[in-house]
Amino acid sequence: MPTSNAAPVYWNNKSACMVAMYRAPSGNFDLFTTKLDIILRKLYTSTIEYIIYGDMNIDYLVDCDRRSQLEALFKTCKLTSIVNFPARNQHYSATAIDNIFNDITKMGNYSI
Repeated sequence: MPTSNAAPVYWNNKSACMVAMYRAPSGNFDLFTTKLDIILRKLYTSTIEYIIYGDMNIDYLVDCDRRSQLEALFKTCKLTSIVNFPARNQHYSATAIDNIFNDITKMGNYSI
């Protein structure tokens, strides 16, 4: 089940909602996406900017069904992944399981 903390942030007379999330690697992915969908539906309004970040434990360097499902869910709120590089390097592997999602049409592209 996703855990999240939402906190309003204000800058340049705009309001934003920042949500920190964590998905346990051993957790039920279908339950995670169901609960995330509920959270997004309750929080989302087109007048607020959203930044969702955290450890989703889905490697964004690999094309897979879970990544596609998560991307489709975030797209319902016009949110796009902005981390496209390895965030963790260990021995001979690299992953991008930590990510940030925002609406790049409203907030612009970011370089991380």
